[in-house]
Amino acid sequence: MVATLTHPILVFTHIPKTGGQTIVHLLRRHFGLGELSVRARGRPDFYRPQDLRADLRMMPVSPRCLHSHSIRPCVDFQEFEHRLVWFTMLRDPIQRYISQYLYNYEVMGERFDVLHFIRHRPDKPNRQVGLLAGTDDLKAAKGHLRRMAWVGLMERFDESLVLMRERLGLEGMDLRYGQPRNVGDRRRRTLDRQEVRATFDRHRDEVIAHNKLDLELYEFARNEIWPQQIAEYGEARLARHLKTEFCGQASRAPYVMRLSVNFAFRNLVYKPWLRVDRSLFSYSPPPLRSA
Repeated sequence: MVATLTHPILVFTHIPKTGGQTIVHLLRRHFGLGELSVRARGRPDFYRPQDLRADLRMMPVSPRCLHSHSIRPCVDFQEFEHRLVWFTMLRDPIQRYISQYLYNYEVMGERFDVLHFIRHRPDKPNRQVGLLAGTDDLKAAKGHLRRMAWVGLMERFDESLVLMRERLGLEGMDLRYGQPRNVGDRRRRTLDRQEVRATFDRHRDEVIAHNKLDLELYEFARNEIWPQQIAEYGEARLARHLKTEFCGQASRAPYVMRLSVNFAFRNLVYKPWLRVDRSLFSYSPPPLRSA
């Protein structure tokens, strides 16, 4: 199976705890087999051009959309660069940081208290800058945001989705998502949210210090990129569309086949093949591009 690449590929840099699972569900529902959650082969966790070449060789159709925590705009994708259309979603860094702690504790089983998380988890602060730039380089992260086709804000989620559909050319995409994915699952909730947030608030100065770069990046996106996107769409037009786009529940019937095929390919073909491919590859550092 070999997929030829003759059209642009949408690339979603999925920053953890920013509402990305809901966006991924909408993309899978829209593209079906043309959407793929890609995986990096080595460490550090960067998806590289050779990974993309390998994935294209095994995909039965030419991909329309890729997403991952490890697919990052700081990587030089060489011959694919001119075909990749980047987008991402940001979140208030303090709220993202707290959400990361809750996820690590309740889902990943990391039974650290809040203070341990703040003081002894150096990989978690400034996560948004780090994923975009590959390092704690605020200037580079801003540069990568500037060249993206769409930058959403989790705090303006519905508005972000309406802008996403137009700016990425997703004509006909049904934006109704019902209960946000991951948010509604209360089965794993073992921590008192109010107490956790109160503890973070007591150590707010440390939390701010750890997320200083992310806070600056978020302010840049909110004050410069977001207003430009709103202006280009039209504020009055956006307000009209928000009144109608999310009314009622999306019907499952039109999307069952797309979601089923996507699920089957990911779990029955891609993931097993990836385990073999990882055992054969030789790791090389990702080629980085300037912002």
